[in-house]
Amino acid sequence: MTTAPALRAVSLALCLAAITAPALAARSAVPMIELGRQEIVTFDGQPLSLDAMRKAILYGGLTRRWTAVAERPGMLSLQASNGGHLVVVEVTYDAQSYDIRYKSSVDMSYEAAGGKSVIHPKYNQWVNDLSTAIRAAVRTRNGERY
Repeated sequence: MTTAPALRAVSLALCLAAITAPALAARSAVPMIELGRQEIVTFDGQPLSLDAMRKAILYGGLTRRWTAVAERPGMLSLQASNGGHLVVVEVTYDAQSYDIRYKSSVDMSYEAAGGKSVIHPKYNQWVNDLSTAIRAAVRTRNGERY
């Protein structure tokens, strides 16, 4: 037999869970990590062409669900989205390196103040994964010689 105090305790616990669950699901913003210029070393030590670097960035991006949304010489804008979150980055590049920089976002809690930027923690993970995928594409050259 369930007692009234036990029912009140369960009701209170359920109410608190319902109130705090959305707050716990929304992750706090963290400092944005900028990877800076990433030097490229190929598996055979041969330099890449500018077009080969472009292809490596596009291919690496595709493997991590980033799509190109704009392009000009030496720069690609890539976009990634997941569950209502959207991020756009600019990847500037030359034959020896690339640099991924934040451009814009939706529902990522981005704020910049006093020279410091904070953002949803997924941003740092997504950008790190993108950089790793670009490096892998350069190393393997997509299984072919660009």
